[in-house]
Amino acid sequence: MANNLISKLNEPSRQDSWPRGNYFLVNPVTILNKGSLGKLLWVLGQMITLAWALPAMGESFKFQWDRSPEPEVAGYVLYWGSESRQYLAHLVLGTDVCQGNSCTAELDLEQGHWYVAVTAFDQHGNESDFSQELHVISEASEPTLIYPNGNITWIKGCVYDILWKNFPDSKVTLELLKDGAPVKKIAKGTKNDGVFSWVVSKKLQPAEGYKVRVSGKNVSDSSEEELRILAPTVISPAKGALMEKSTPQNIVWDPESFCGPEVDILLLKGNKTVMSIASMAPNTGTYQWEIPPELKPSPRYRIKIESVSNKGCFGYSEGYFSTQ
Repeated sequence: MANNLISKLNEPSRQDSWPRGNYFLVNPVTILNKGSLGKLLWVLGQMITLAWALPAMGESFKFQWDRSPEPEVAGYVLYWGSESRQYLAHLVLGTDVCQGNSCTAELDLEQGHWYVAVTAFDQHGNESDFSQELHVISEASEPTLIYPNGNITWIKGCVYDILWKNFPDSKVTLELLKDGAPVKKIAKGTKNDGVFSWVVSKKLQPAEGYKVRVSGKNVSDSSEEELRILAPTVISPAKGALMEKSTPQNIVWDPESFCGPEVDILLLKGNKTVMSIASMAPNTGTYQWEIPPELKPSPRYRIKIESVSNKGCFGYSEGYFSTQ
């Protein structure tokens, strides 16, 4: 991790004074457009791997998040503290921590409960809002569910790694709970190797109040905090809308409800794909569409948006719209 580290600040987070050097000055008080950077820092810690350290030193945690698609991003700041949203230290990281569509950083955390979040910053001293917060437990000797554990959002059709440790049994059972009651058997009698990749079922009701429970024969552990599940949501064009060819049209969706930094946008007529509107578009929540003049008028058009990184994550505009 040393090659990726720009600076380590042990003062309280969100300071007005940051070190100057060969890197950009970041003013954490200035919040960059929340509709772009802020919402594009997806679920922090979807993939976490643990490398054990000496007990007195706690544990080494590796955190991974999606690269922001914004071209102005100059780096990221990883925050952590012993209380939720009360961060005591942070790392300023360059874009060299990212490979492909993901970014990775490693922290050595002493024994205890820790809360971790990430932001992005640009070349002009602007910093995004915090990402979702991840709650991790360092040096826990009891059977422990590691992830999901915190204020987490999952999206229907997307893949997440459920992580646990210290269960004595050869096999474990994973369940999804809603308001304390089991609603979905994620895996029964799966190998106790500490990780299970799960595609969030499209049949689940989008809502808050979910938790995950991992169980052995005589022990179990559940998420300490509730998580919410979202369905991929296309907002515009609305049902019955009329889209004119002579005017640029805005396609709008909820970027938080699609996993990954990029989406594909398709035009459908009924259930048949007519054309690709945009390929690998930044998942910012809006795209301006110039309707091609040769597109034939029809009252049965609709929009499909799908995640580039996970084709199982897709949504449709509500009802049909027409063009002229």
